[in-house]
Amino acid sequence: MAEREQSYQQLDPIGGYSTRPVTVLMSLGIFVYAVIVTLRGWNVVTEPALAVASLVACAASVLGTVYWSSSLRAPFSRMGFITTVSLGSLAMILSAISTWGGKSTLGWGPIVIGLIILQLGPYRPSRDLLGATLLIAIVGGFFAILRPGINNLDKPQLVTIVESVLPLIALGLASRAYATALGKTLDAGAPGLAIAENAATAELRADITRSVQQDRVTILNRTVVPFLTDVLERNAVTAEDRDRASVIANSIRTMMVADVDRSWLDTVIDEAGQASGNSSVPGSEVVQDDHHVASSMSPKQRAMVRALLVALFAHPGFDADGFGILLLRNDDTCAFTLTAKLDHEESLLRSGLGVYFAVLRIVFTDLQLTFEPPTLTLRFSYDHK
Repeated sequence: MAEREQSYQQLDPIGGYSTRPVTVLMSLGIFVYAVIVTLRGWNVVTEPALAVASLVACAASVLGTVYWSSSLRAPFSRMGFITTVSLGSLAMILSAISTWGGKSTLGWGPIVIGLIILQLGPYRPSRDLLGATLLIAIVGGFFAILRPGINNLDKPQLVTIVESVLPLIALGLASRAYATALGKTLDAGAPGLAIAENAATAELRADITRSVQQDRVTILNRTVVPFLTDVLERNAVTAEDRDRASVIANSIRTMMVADVDRSWLDTVIDEAGQASGNSSVPGSEVVQDDHHVASSMSPKQRAMVRALLVALFAHPGFDADGFGILLLRNDDTCAFTLTAKLDHEESLLRSGLGVYFAVLRIVFTDLQLTFEPPTLTLRFSYDHK
């Protein structure tokens, strides 16, 4: 079974975003479980300070999971994974030492760290989950061997060690299997997604072509047709007609040059503005793309930017004043900067835009998002083709 280098959150950003509420509730449940078990077994605690410290480490671990699983910090970083798992391991070790010398083994530690790894299934690749499970199981088994009272238990030492780390191994392997199954599910639907992606690209190109044709028909109906009709009715060509024809030709030439420079992003801005029904929403004039690098985005990147712009223009707090997009080329990369105003009391995550930021951060891994009310700024880069 091949180990994946991408997590479910990276392969399906929207699906990964939807698991966040479950992660928050499960994190709370893990900590509550550790507290209840500690209080119920307080009579076997020999080091109260270490027992409290283990609960603090457990709290820090689940808080880290909640923090790094936020859509504003997607994807869940490897450093966040290492930190979260390390704090959970520390909680397990401190819990075991707090009952040192008693007949209990590792207490609630293996179950808690196993649950922590389990809830990280959607956020990290299966190989990371497997590696963390095996490493922590070795550490837990080592501490089980060192416990002074392990030889006094009414069962073989090996059985006691296995029982100590079995919950951790079972939950860790379940997390790995879950992550692998999610990846296989996405692989099964990949052909359909590719077809849909190609269809969306073709539709966008058709929209651009249709927009260009409509602009040309409009200028012909407004200028060329009335001019030729007037000349035919008079059956004569004057010097004034020649000057007017020259002006019309220059305007058509200017329009054709503008069509050449027009990108898919200009079309998306215009269409999103029209779809919003708000006359104050700006058009493609807000796009500054002197180097014509918008076309360098991949179909997936274009689809994500398009979805974000449509959602942004439809947002009830969107203020057209101050909106702008700047694209620059820097060697082999292109820099994209979007600035907008959001007059809204809710946080970004509760504003309905959170899911778009989550997906955007997956597609553009260097996304920088700042929100200093009411100004929202997005910065990211992509390769120049």
